[in-house]
Amino acid sequence: MLVLHLILAAVTIRSDGTPLRSGCDAGSDPVAVLAAGQPADVKFSLAGEDCFKVAVQVGGRTMSGYVRQADLANVDEFDRARQSGGAVTAREMIASNVRAVEHKAVSAAGANSDLRAAIEAINANEPGRALAMLEPAARNSRDINVLTIAGVAAWRSDDPAVALGYWKRALALRQDPDLQFLYSKVERETASDRSSGRLLGMRVLLRYEPDVVDADTARAMLLTLDTELSRISTQLGCSIPERLVAIVQKREAYLASSGAAEWSAGQYDGRIRVALIDESGVGAKTRRSFAHELAHACLANIGRFPAWLHEGVAQRLSGDQVSPDTRQRIVAAIAAKQMPKLEALDPRGAAADQARNIYGLALLAANLLFEKHGDMGIRNILANPSLLGRITEELDRELGL
Repeated sequence: MLVLHLILAAVTIRSDGTPLRSGCDAGSDPVAVLAAGQPADVKFSLAGEDCFKVAVQVGGRTMSGYVRQADLANVDEFDRARQSGGAVTAREMIASNVRAVEHKAVSAAGANSDLRAAIEAINANEPGRALAMLEPAARNSRDINVLTIAGVAAWRSDDPAVALGYWKRALALRQDPDLQFLYSKVERETASDRSSGRLLGMRVLLRYEPDVVDADTARAMLLTLDTELSRISTQLGCSIPERLVAIVQKREAYLASSGAAEWSAGQYDGRIRVALIDESGVGAKTRRSFAHELAHACLANIGRFPAWLHEGVAQRLSGDQVSPDTRQRIVAAIAAKQMPKLEALDPRGAAADQARNIYGLALLAANLLFEKHGDMGIRNILANPSLLGRITEELDRELGL
């Protein structure tokens, strides 16, 4: 998924001597000391904590770390965006941090061919194979990069306890803000996760809460996930060599473990997480929710694509339709020059009505894309993303943007 950072240039450091820390805890090691008035590029805030990840210029180079809300001036704009859905999504935050730790590991790998091969396996959606490569060395290793990547592979393989063990050892050797974010996120997620039921399908590993999802419903969910993934991967041309992990939880547990916004029904962060909708059987809403997140997973496994394509394709393949009222509002907004071009389309920070228009426009664009090119053409475009720029411009013209 394309990582879209929320840049708020007006946010600055409030006081001289403010520490830039490796994590949100007061005991986290300081990595730099900041001056009053220094610009801070806010990347995201942690749910439930008055703590922000920022990027700052120190000594001519960019450094990332964490700052308490009280140490930031003019942060109200970011908070308003976050409350209206403007904060960076979990998928974007996690993808950003995983890429950051992988980049550091690649840079430091040197002649360690196993480490490089493991990172390639993770990026090819084979975390189990990556973990098998690294486990023998990681058991007694003091190599921070081996421990970090072994943890990423374990987490992507749905073994968070093993991941936390590797990351804890790595952080004891050296503090790293990107790894600390992943550790804190997975630790919170694990503490709230009660989905101990497990079923293996042909293409999906389903985890669920057995006290709220009975065995028959779980089997029906797994069949739906396998069927929908087969349909969507055929349409889009994605390949997922290992089983995709899907986690179904009751809504309260989903929100607590994922840190998702209150309105969220599902997310993809390398695994699918879906809030329970139908407690008995698999209804149309559950099927649509599964299909939506499976489409995000499929696109993420092909490459990195703009937000309009992700959201438009996910809506189309889950069976969503643009209502006549929404279509009319979009046409009026386009006529009034109030809608951006597709490449700049982003629902974050928008008011509710504008967000509906943005999602609706993304779906209209996806519908045009499929009507013009068909499934085979779509697969070709996704496999050759250099085509997307010209095609996006054509869609802009057809939509009147």
